[in-house]
Amino acid sequence: MIIAVLFNSDDPKFGGYYGPPIRDRIFATGVLQSSSRHMKVNYGDVLIYSHARTSQEYERIAEATYFGTTWSRIKVERIRASYMRETIWAWVIQNVTHQIAEDLDAALSSESSYLGLHAVDYSYPQHLALYRNSMPAYCRIIGTVCMLPYSMGNEEEIDDSESEHLLTLGFTKVDWEDRGAHGTIFDDYDTLEHFQQVRDVQAVFALGLPEGDYEAEELVMLMEDLNPRLFNTLGAAVRALSRSQNEEDIAHVGISGRRYIEQLADVLFPPSAELHNGRSVTKDKFRNRIWAFICQAVAPSIENREEEIRRRGLEVDRLIDEVNSIIHGMPDKTRALKILFDLAKLSIDLLQLDPAATRRPYDAFNDNILKILRGH
Repeated sequence: MIIAVLFNSDDPKFGGYYGPPIRDRIFATGVLQSSSRHMKVNYGDVLIYSHARTSQEYERIAEATYFGTTWSRIKVERIRASYMRETIWAWVIQNVTHQIAEDLDAALSSESSYLGLHAVDYSYPQHLALYRNSMPAYCRIIGTVCMLPYSMGNEEEIDDSESEHLLTLGFTKVDWEDRGAHGTIFDDYDTLEHFQQVRDVQAVFALGLPEGDYEAEELVMLMEDLNPRLFNTLGAAVRALSRSQNEEDIAHVGISGRRYIEQLADVLFPPSAELHNGRSVTKDKFRNRIWAFICQAVAPSIENREEEIRRRGLEVDRLIDEVNSIIHGMPDKTRALKILFDLAKLSIDLLQLDPAATRRPYDAFNDNILKILRGH
């Protein structure tokens, strides 16, 4: 799940300087580093003032933001006492388990500025506006590795003092990565409609993945890094399946499934006129291109490397054949649902092979970048 961890930035001990001290308090707990889970963090002031013209409107938005949630460890009286008096600072952490959230809450409970935490849903208007679209990215955490972002190739944003300080807070490695166009004016995957589609896809995948919603949440996060446009195709498949009443409806699930595999190939291993291991990897050879990605992504040091490559490649072949069968054969709703589950499992497996290689921070936004640069 996504959580918002809330602090009173006007706590007297901060003296108006609160971002770094709160960062230190969170990392000093060691909860995030010890989880070994892949998480992303945004942070910033909760800008309710920017959306409220009256005290009544402020209170309405605040109540909806902090209490319109499915799971919470909010300190109710302290939150409400802050209304119109104090600014709340939040860390919004993506891909957290309930246990990590509980451990973090317990570890911060004695902190005077801590106001609790709650689950966040970007398909909920207040959470999208205040937590996703108003807060910059701070870092990516994978156990004791921390990646700090800079945007659109602007390496002037790199702050060596920040990375050096994080090495004193339980991290063994701190590095910088280009976030590309994510979160910039070129990023139009910031709407309620998009996140409602993401929510629907995640809900379906959670039914078929071994770790349920926790694994589906990680898939969502990795796919956002790779290319959020993939959710359009998966969303079409989920909608077609939920509304299906006959063979033609289910065949549309297969069509969307095949388009998803083709688009996944496009971002994992873009088409090339050059042969790869003697195989064509042109636009229409999407099967070969996924095999090519697997060959590149499976590390040379892995035991039984050739068998690991073959196992994944054969699963790609099987799923392509399965998808084609519900388009051209005898469609079955139960079978179509299982194919979607298997596509989710395959996607997680491929995206986790090499997380750095499957981050494509510009791909989804190239058209918008070109339009703006050309003045259209």
